[in-house]
Amino acid sequence: MLAHTHIALGIATGLAIVHFTDTAAPSSVELVALILGSLAPDIDSSNSLIGKPGQMLERFLPKGPRKILDFCGGTITKSVNRIFGHRGFFHWSVLALGFIVFGLWFDRLWICWFGLGYLSHVIGDFFTPQGSPVFAPLYWKCVSGASIKTGSWSESFISILLWVYICWTGFGYLPGETQRWLNRYREIAHIELPETIQSETPEQ
Repeated sequence: MLAHTHIALGIATGLAIVHFTDTAAPSSVELVALILGSLAPDIDSSNSLIGKPGQMLERFLPKGPRKILDFCGGTITKSVNRIFGHRGFFHWSVLALGFIVFGLWFDRLWICWFGLGYLSHVIGDFFTPQGSPVFAPLYWKCVSGASIKTGSWSESFISILLWVYICWTGFGYLPGETQRWLNRYREIAHIELPETIQSETPEQ
């Protein structure tokens, strides 16, 4: 799957857990951890977004530092790939569960959110033709549950559905200050929010 689909799946998974359980919405730091976790397993691929941190920070850093970050990221991902291969150890679901348990045990919720994003990535890859080693270390080979090809129309359709779900349900879980800024923009632009979203918006 492409990076934007993994990010969408990670955020949508987090939203679903918050929406259907008593789990508190993630803070800004925890949300960043969730997104990074949804990209982290591909540290074993030199073509991945996580291996190009300079590209991720394109809007915030000048060209020089971005090139240095991309060089460091590419060096790390190539080294990891040589040792473990793509969709090897770093795509184990038990590794993701380990992050979640560790975060709960030591009361570090950002690690839990990182692990949740990590797990969503592994499960997402499970539905591609190559699959992922979801049952490792009990069963080392990659297992595939579907044949959604990377970059295909079916992946694009799923990605669109995930982003629609995120935009529709996620507004009420944004930090209050972010909601206030969005509300100001909505008033200036004369944009009407759906009633379900308006009811979740805090009083000004």
